[in-house]
Parts: sequence; structure tokens; C-alpha cells
Amino acid sequence: MLVIFGMMFFAVSYDPVANRNLIPYGMLLKLSYTGLVAYCWVKTDCPMLFKPFAIIDAVMFALFLLAYRKRLGPP
Repeated sequence: MLVIFGMMFFAVSYDPVANRNLIPYGMLLKLSYTGLVAYCWVKTDCPMLFKPFAIIDAVMFALFLLAYRKRLGPP
């Protein structure tokens, strides 16, 4: 699954206008991982291994959101 999402991210970075429809799926992936780790962090103190990736994914979600809002769809 990780490789499939990596291929999707590569397709978006290669041609963001043509693959604009894939950006929301990337945002949902980032949001789901960040939300899950944040929930576990608050409730049970998840292992340290997952925390840096959650923070990185939160930043990536924000960048995805900015790119999605700024990038116009095809005419």
C-alpha cells in the first residue's frame, strides 16, 4: 500500500494539473495517519517512533492543502 501511495504522490508531483483529482486522496492519507497517532498520543502515549512521522505528515497535509487551493483545475 505504501508503494501505491508513493506512486500516486509521484504522479501528482510530475503533473499536478492533470492529477489534481488525486491530491484529496493524499490529504486524506496524511490526515488519517496524523489523526490516529494524535489520538493514541493523547490517550495512551504511543511509541516515539510514530510521533515524528505524524508531525511530518501534519506539515505535509498543510502543504497539500495549500497546493490544492492554489492549483487551478484544468480549463
